[in-house]
Amino acid sequence: MKGKYLLTVTIAGALCALVLWYFDTNTQSAEQIALQYPTVQKPKTRATTELPVSSNPIPICSTVTKSHKAYIDDWLITLQHKLQVENWPQFIHQLPACLQSLAHDYMHYKVALTEIDPNLNMHERFEALAVLQKQHFSQQVISAWFKDENSWHVHTLARWHILSDQTLSDDMRKSLLDAHISQLPNAQRQIIESSQRFIELKNNWHAMDYNQFSANFGGEAAERLVALQSKQQQWQQRIQHYKQAHQAIVAQAPLEQQDERVSTLKHSLFDSNELKRLDVILAREQAQSP
Repeated sequence: MKGKYLLTVTIAGALCALVLWYFDTNTQSAEQIALQYPTVQKPKTRATTELPVSSNPIPICSTVTKSHKAYIDDWLITLQHKLQVENWPQFIHQLPACLQSLAHDYMHYKVALTEIDPNLNMHERFEALAVLQKQHFSQQVISAWFKDENSWHVHTLARWHILSDQTLSDDMRKSLLDAHISQLPNAQRQIIESSQRFIELKNNWHAMDYNQFSANFGGEAAERLVALQSKQQQWQQRIQHYKQAHQAIVAQAPLEQQDERVSTLKHSLFDSNELKRLDVILAREQAQSP
């Protein structure tokens, strides 16, 4: 039974890592800002196109490095804050001359990312990303800018193949996942191990005590989690008290008085926000009852 639980946590952790990756690649960060094909317009005045680019020093461009991508991302974030992303060609002159061509390719790469079919499976999506990188950048730029990202993709795909292989027994799948995770680069391994701890906390936190919380998450977090446990227990006790009192009202009070008494009961136990939560809980329970 313990082995089954560990397998569930391991697989859930791996899946959580996949979800974290997907979330990371689809949020509006500097790395994945959704773009439309821009409509280039000549600025009316020079003043309308002057935006601060970055507080970082202007990069030396003799060799492409990841810092150049960070510099372009700073520029792009500034445009986003000013609602000028679609007009980026009007502002590209603000970048160092040696970065303008790279920025041009980078922006068109981002446009192409938005056109990837969302229905692709993970293997197909990673292949599409690799193709787009080769279409828009030299191998030197790909190595400098996307090495870590592509490494994550390779390892994520390996876990996906293990998890989706129906010919493997549970024990074999767990062994392969454990072996794979143990050989990951340190940063990637820490992400997955953290996700596994999160899954364990999510599934078992109600039964854990302060010492278990402290050992896994530190003393300060343990105090907050114990306080949350107590608050959750009190909430459940109030719900249970409401249900019992509600049943008594329905069984004993005259029909014409029941609605008023139930309303009085609710407002005596819950504030306005809690009443909304209570209504959702009761509606869900009613929908699930036979």
